[in-house]
Parts: sequence; structure tokens; C-alpha cells
Amino acid sequence: MEDDFDREGLIFLPNFVLSFTQINYIMISTLVLHGGTSMGRPKKDAQAITVKMDQATYDRLDDFHRRSGQPKTVTIERAVNMYIDQYDDMIRAYQEKAGEQG
Repeated sequence: MEDDFDREGLIFLPNFVLSFTQINYIMISTLVLHGGTSMGRPKKDAQAITVKMDQATYDRLDDFHRRSGQPKTVTIERAVNMYIDQYDDMIRAYQEKAGEQG
């Protein structure tokens, strides 16, 4: 069985013809499965989430996505960060005002 493998881990099968697309797929699969690198973007340190939103909000998101050309993920990340920043600013202003009065 070891004779069927070359140094890169590709399988050689006698009397089996592969098309260029199949060979390319095998090579890409080998890179992915064996920890090779590719020319794609580096992976983002991210956490996947699932969100249910009402249809009207989703329609607005989708419309914005189409008009701006911005990915939905980027739009949602920016919106969440803006919301949290505004909330933090509001709390900070309230605490400063309460400190002045007390």
C-alpha cells in the first residue's frame, strides 16, 4: 500500500485516468487536509453566531448590502460595534453627570 503514495501524499492508481479538474481537486484537498497553505485570505479570528431577525430588518440589511456592496458580516459587525460604543458613551456620560451631582 505504501507504494501507492508519493512523497506529497498523492495516490497513484494503476489504469485510472484523472481529468485536470479531478487532479486539481485532489491537490487542493491534499493541501487542506494536510495543513498546507493556499493563496486565499488568512482566516479571521471569528466566532460564528446564528441570529433570527424580523423580515423587515433583514430586508433593510439586504437592501443596504446590495447598494453598498459591503458584505453582510461586515455590516452587522460595524452596526453592533457602533451600538455598543454609543451605549458605553451614554453610560459614561451618565456616570460623570451623577458624579458631579453627588
